[in-house]
Amino acid sequence: MPRDTAAPTKSTRGRSIPASGTRLPTSQEIVGTTSPGSYKIATCPGLTLEVSTSFVDSKPKRRWMMRFTSPASGKQREAGLGAFPTVGLADALTAYRENLVKIARGVCPLAEKEAIREGRREEQTARTTFWSVVEDYIAANSPKWAAPPPGRYMSREEAFWRKRFKGVVAPIANKPIGEITKRDVADVLRPIYDSVSVCDKIQKRMHAVFARAIAQDLYAYANPAVRNLVETQIRVRKPIERRVTHRAAVHWHNMPEFWKLLMEQPLTPKRLMLQLVVVTGFRGIEVRTLRWSDVMAITDPYAGEIAVAVARTGKSEDYRQPLSVLGLEVIEAARALGGKEFVFPSPDSASEREMPYTENALMLYVRANLKNFADKHGAFSVHGFRSTLETWASENGYRKDLVSALTGHFNKTEYNRSEFLKDKYEILKRYSRYLVQTPSQQPKIK
Repeated sequence: MPRDTAAPTKSTRGRSIPASGTRLPTSQEIVGTTSPGSYKIATCPGLTLEVSTSFVDSKPKRRWMMRFTSPASGKQREAGLGAFPTVGLADALTAYRENLVKIARGVCPLAEKEAIREGRREEQTARTTFWSVVEDYIAANSPKWAAPPPGRYMSREEAFWRKRFKGVVAPIANKPIGEITKRDVADVLRPIYDSVSVCDKIQKRMHAVFARAIAQDLYAYANPAVRNLVETQIRVRKPIERRVTHRAAVHWHNMPEFWKLLMEQPLTPKRLMLQLVVVTGFRGIEVRTLRWSDVMAITDPYAGEIAVAVARTGKSEDYRQPLSVLGLEVIEAARALGGKEFVFPSPDSASEREMPYTENALMLYVRANLKNFADKHGAFSVHGFRSTLETWASENGYRKDLVSALTGHFNKTEYNRSEFLKDKYEILKRYSRYLVQTPSQQPKIK
């Protein structure tokens, strides 16, 4: 049997078992080899015993390795023959000689193992659907996402994956991921292509799913969810012009009239919530989920003792907003609602757990009670009062960074963490005085 076809490819610094190199080692000599390193087996070119620096049951890990030149590629390869003592010297020699026979016949000893591994990979790919990879992606990344909003059991990001994303990718959700092509991805994106922001969000998440599948050897091709896929694959039309649309808002010149009409409405929790939205610039969700623990009196080195409310955005950018006299009146009136956790508890909450109002509560209140104002001055949204506040502040000459800070849009850096509490308090105090003036006291628009 030829032995000169196998050649060592890694320096073993001349160490061999036995040291004389003229005979095969005995089992006792193998057992006694415990110093870390690579040891040649005498009279067997390419066969080595690798001794690791790690231990199992107070004994060093050892394994048999065979180094050879592949007859298929001409490159030097390594084949593992098993761990010692599970695979003893006799079994290692048997496997070594079988591999020599394969090499002599022009067959790479690793080809069979690689074929088996490739077959298993193909079988796994055939069983793995697109949605199973999505579930794996969600499980791996959900700990890094923002905490769920108050009253919700999943984060906004996970809710997007499980509701909107799942609905869009439904045609390929149960298809084996290895069979999905660019055409399939384009067919999924084409119906939502006109919805620019949604299409971009779905495409980016599909790209992340396929990237994970590629990393796990479940997808053997280039990532099919590339940007601008619809244009390059389908070519049905030119890219549409992307326009930014803003929420409808009340013009700040009309705010005194709006405030007067609002205060004429019956005193209800929803009216109080809308009042707080107007005088603080909070988002609707930040008011609906406001907790008593987020309302506090603080002593600011510049503003002195003031009351603030913490806006919980659901992200890391929570911020404190000073409360003007109008804001404090709302908080005092809300105490009569009897909320233990939430300032504005929903009357529909289960007895065992207090819950906030739903996200449509303020919008429905506006439609039901302030329709006449909308018919006169144009439609507006609850979120639009943030725009109204910022526009009023800008028109009255306040600095851009202070105007942005009013609605929690801080231009913070690693070192600058200013909250501008004193400046914001003065702005909101002046804004409150503007709201309660009569329409006849307004400056005339020329």
